[in-house]
Amino acid sequence: MPSQIFSLDAAKEHTAVKLSGGLTTPVGEEVHRTVLEALNGCERLVIDCSDVTEADVSFLQILVAADLAAGQSHKTVALASPPQGVLGDALRRCGFAPPSGATSVAEIFASRVKR
Repeated sequence: MPSQIFSLDAAKEHTAVKLSGGLTTPVGEEVHRTVLEALNGCERLVIDCSDVTEADVSFLQILVAADLAAGQSHKTVALASPPQGVLGDALRRCGFAPPSGATSVAEIFASRVKR
């Protein structure tokens, strides 16, 4: 299974989702469902990608879709840490250059995604 949901202080500050393994097209539907289910139960979703071993454009699309859905409900989506490693590489391959230290998904994609 490529993803796991961990609720951390869900009643207080946020819900955290830890994703692991390869986040590519074959598992995209499952990852999308996991992220949206977690988002439905909180005001702020934090996604931990530290154990991701592979990511492609389908995962980036999932992040954008989650952020757009969150914005419609006055919620936020953030990464647990600034994108680096596999996720940073996927962003650069797709033409994104997130601001240094950015964790907000909206901020990471701000230069290319119309809201």
